[in-house]
Amino acid sequence: MAELAPSGTTSSDAEEEDNLGLLDDLANLWDEWAGRWEAEFERLSRMEDERLARVAEQVNALALRGSEAYSRSVVSALQDGDAAARRISAWSAAMDEKCHKQAVTRLGDDAELSRIQATKSALQGSDDLYREILEDRAARKEARDAKRKEAKKARQAEMEARWKQREKEQRNEDARKSAPTEDPQQPRFTRTPGAAAAKEAQGAALPQQKKQPGWEDFEQKISQAAHLCLAEVPWPNELPATVSEVSSADSLDERKRKLRKAVLRWHPDKWGPAIPLFSEAERAEVLERVKAVTRRILAEKQKFLS
Repeated sequence: MAELAPSGTTSSDAEEEDNLGLLDDLANLWDEWAGRWEAEFERLSRMEDERLARVAEQVNALALRGSEAYSRSVVSALQDGDAAARRISAWSAAMDEKCHKQAVTRLGDDAELSRIQATKSALQGSDDLYREILEDRAARKEARDAKRKEAKKARQAEMEARWKQREKEQRNEDARKSAPTEDPQQPRFTRTPGAAAAKEAQGAALPQQKKQPGWEDFEQKISQAAHLCLAEVPWPNELPATVSEVSSADSLDERKRKLRKAVLRWHPDKWGPAIPLFSEAERAEVLERVKAVTRRILAEKQKFLS
């Protein structure tokens, strides 16, 4: 059974005394162990000195018997001495490394023990502080979420305004380009050869430049935040027709203009304000069809601009 701590002392003081006693025991054990190794090193050194002395005596004796035998003995003795020196150096390096690792481990254990004790002391009576931290974190998260929602609404409103502005500019540009112009150099009632054919070709090209039927009503409903259904969307014609109404007969600038107009109209980001106006059952299908139209526009861009 553990001995009771004397009166006037706390459990933490007793633990510190036990730790100090343990450290003293470890220090004594280390000193004893180091002394033994120093004695062992001295004994090995003496043995090596004695062996080298014997080798020297043998070398002197062999020197009298013949130079060839003397040389062989000297070489062998030197090799043995080098091997012994290498072994001693290896043993010394291994012991130094082991001692260093043990010292590092001991210091790490002491530091970890000190850290644990400091953490336990700091955490005592900190429940209220921890609760306040959690509440403050939750409040900051709620504030960030509110700011994020407000920023998202502002971005959606800005995107919708830009979308409407671009659509208005595009409509004005289409109206300006499709408006007939009179040539002041040509008489008003003069008919030239091929004028009828040119007029028919121009009349055939006008329907392609007109705005797709239903877009004005559809955009008006979006601006009024009216309820929408899938059948009210003016979807483009199926293949082989193009979404952007671009053709190989158009010039490069005309192709870019039509493709840009189609991208501005059908990009999924531009449909952010309109998606909530559909019913829950139709929103997923609307998104998928809008993405399909966007893929068709990208394919047309790859085909006509590459």
